[in-house]
Amino acid sequence: MCGIFVIFRFPCNCIDMNKLRIILLLITTFTLFYSCNKLIQKDGLQEGIITYEIRYLHNEMDNIGTPLLPKKMILKFNSSKSVSTIDGFLGFLRISNITNFQDKNARTLLKVFENEYIFIGEKGETICCYDAMEDMNIDKTNDTTNIAGLKARKAIAKLPSGETFDVYYTHEIAIENPNATNPYHQIDGVLLDFQLTMNELKMRFIADKIEESPIGEKDFEVFNNPKRISRESMSKVMNKLME
Repeated sequence: MCGIFVIFRFPCNCIDMNKLRIILLLITTFTLFYSCNKLIQKDGLQEGIITYEIRYLHNEMDNIGTPLLPKKMILKFNSSKSVSTIDGFLGFLRISNITNFQDKNARTLLKVFENEYIFIGEKGETICCYDAMEDMNIDKTNDTTNIAGLKARKAIAKLPSGETFDVYYTHEIAIENPNATNPYHQIDGVLLDFQLTMNELKMRFIADKIEESPIGEKDFEVFNNPKRISRESMSKVMNKLME
């Protein structure tokens, strides 16, 4: 229970008793609101929207130049789920990943023109169709910075190839198991600056806007009636698009 008891003493006959009751009521209401709100802020952001800028570090596709590729990823989240969405080519292509934090499973949805597909992963299985970055090592540091208004902690990722890069994450968003279905499952905070590889594309995602917003079940209904396919089939569709 949050709140503070405040006792005031007033000289006799200096104030009308009805006015005194009103003043005490206002003080108590303000104190309860302030102390409870402070606890909510301390726990972290409960739900909202993160907008990431996408930077392309490497593009080996022959038929699609980097200037034509999507520039943003939108992540909507609450305490139980998140959905990330990338739209491209005037809405003709969309890829979304829905993660259930409690069940630690994910669904990958792909829309190509009028065709909609869905891959449903098992518990702990990574999302399709990004590189799983198997055997990646994460070295957490004490360095911090500010990204999109939140305190971001630095980690250094090292791949088996010897490649290293910086990753930033935050504990100021109240989500448990935020990376249960992506390659960064060793990190216990929400990612604010990180890298992913999809076929011929190496991408860096950097949070540039974070806003509090109510997120409900309808926000996770991104497609109408997608056809369920396997991971391999979805990967083939993506490979065909990126030839």
